[in-house]
Amino acid sequence: MRPDDDPPSPPAGPEPTRRRFIGAAAAAAGGLLVGCVDDGAPIADPDARLRMTDGDRPDRAVDPDPEPDAAPDAAPEIEPEPDAAPDPEPDAAPDPDAAPDPDAAPDPEPDAAPDAAPDPDPEPDAAPDPDAAPEPPPFDPEVELAEQGRFPLGVAVGDVLPEQAILWTRHTGDAPLALWLWPAAAAPTLDLIAEHPARRAAGGFVHVDAGGLRPATRYRFTFVELDAAGRATGRGPIGAFRAAIAPDSLDTVVFGACACTSNGNAFDTLRDAGDRADLDLFVLLGDTTYADGSADRAAYRRKWAENLETEAYRRLRASTSLLATWDDHEVDNNWDPEQFDGAVRGHATAAFFENLPLRRDPMAPDRIWKSIRWGRTAEFFVLDSRGERRPSTRLGPDAEYLSPAQFDWLIAGLRDSEAVFKIVCSSVPAGDFPYPLGADRWAGYPAQRDALMQAIELDGIEGVVFIAGDFHHASAGRLTAAGPGSRVPEFLCGPGGQLPNPGYLLLPGLPQFDWATGINNYTVFTLDPRGRQLHAAWISPLGRLLHEAVVDV
Repeated sequence: MRPDDDPPSPPAGPEPTRRRFIGAAAAAAGGLLVGCVDDGAPIADPDARLRMTDGDRPDRAVDPDPEPDAAPDAAPEIEPEPDAAPDPEPDAAPDPDAAPDPDAAPDPEPDAAPDAAPDPDPEPDAAPDPDAAPEPPPFDPEVELAEQGRFPLGVAVGDVLPEQAILWTRHTGDAPLALWLWPAAAAPTLDLIAEHPARRAAGGFVHVDAGGLRPATRYRFTFVELDAAGRATGRGPIGAFRAAIAPDSLDTVVFGACACTSNGNAFDTLRDAGDRADLDLFVLLGDTTYADGSADRAAYRRKWAENLETEAYRRLRASTSLLATWDDHEVDNNWDPEQFDGAVRGHATAAFFENLPLRRDPMAPDRIWKSIRWGRTAEFFVLDSRGERRPSTRLGPDAEYLSPAQFDWLIAGLRDSEAVFKIVCSSVPAGDFPYPLGADRWAGYPAQRDALMQAIELDGIEGVVFIAGDFHHASAGRLTAAGPGSRVPEFLCGPGGQLPNPGYLLLPGLPQFDWATGINNYTVFTLDPRGRQLHAAWISPLGRLLHEAVVDV
């Protein structure tokens, strides 16, 4: 295991327990421009006229065999007429070859058939096993417990591993909490619900590193409020996710991605993504909130809440697991790590981790970069493309867009990864775009960017794919038009709720770009490891397919 890959997490806490009792309801159931510049103006949706029904959406399946109407009631039984003579039933079938005897009297029909001979050795009924546990009654928390309003930002889950996941909420009440978690495929019963302790930290934020999962299994979960006796009295929203596939699995993986959701805009992109049932995870590529000008923890928390309390974010975050990095607006527009106030950066960093379901490295708790594996299908390399830059070095031979430690970790990770797809999640694009170079772009640090592309090329690393946001447009292309990087795909995702960058109009005329749009969107990636093929689809806020691309790796 590489020292910086999937950093060891703190202990997952006590083993989950099973609910012994839950309150009155259970007792009854038991029977018991280059970069993001925010002008604050809400966008006008250029796709507003392109409305479609769910049946028109390419990502929605229609039930080909709808359930038929209920069968009609059975016809009532008809009683025989009282004067009708019963049909005689002969004791034995007549011989068809025998001549009839005209003088023979017919055999009288007995009044009733003789009773069957009794069984000389009847088998006694099996005695009930006094030690057998009774069948557990069904208990669905979504039905049996009322949702409370003290979970204003909903629920979320992230950094999912085959046997662990970070479950998250924010709770504004005073009651003790517990996490309930159960397999989605089974009808929930009390004995299937695993209970994990849930500790509320400052600000009401809750992060539970829940273990005991089964790889590739889909789960549902909620946080419940407990009374003094430990009985559940209410719950938060219901969330769902899929555990990561087993380390040696080559299952297909489907994930979504988006970036740049400026406060105050409509996030129909995220609402549409949250209505899907096919996403194994969703990658937030930065600028999840625009907190420019914030100076203390309370201000950063308010900015995060403005976005996360929207129906669109609540729906998305409850529907699947997340991976996340930051860009600049989680701290301040185009902030410079060499010059920015350290105390304010500390507040921004704390708010970032408070509001996202992320597993923190106990040896480097503020470190954002990490890798998460989904079997042998994919390894996701989540970068910090903002917080470790040193603009003072950018034009020199030792340019640092990524810190030396992060850069070395990335090269070693790509080289050593056994995954078919190596997905590099960078908030800022690494490719050649026809925009001014600056201190906040990969291309503004040419020595380090060239070293990265040469390492991929010279080491023959296959399956590398870059995904990014920040530029307020989507695009499909490659890092460069020729030379190192010309075989490495880069896909821009989003914006999810921002004004478009008109620079996208320049891209189709350049050889390394195949397509671009300024329409707000999210992207769905389908990774087929056996066919070594990636399929990308950009979806508009109203569910319309904007473009699709296929890449063989």
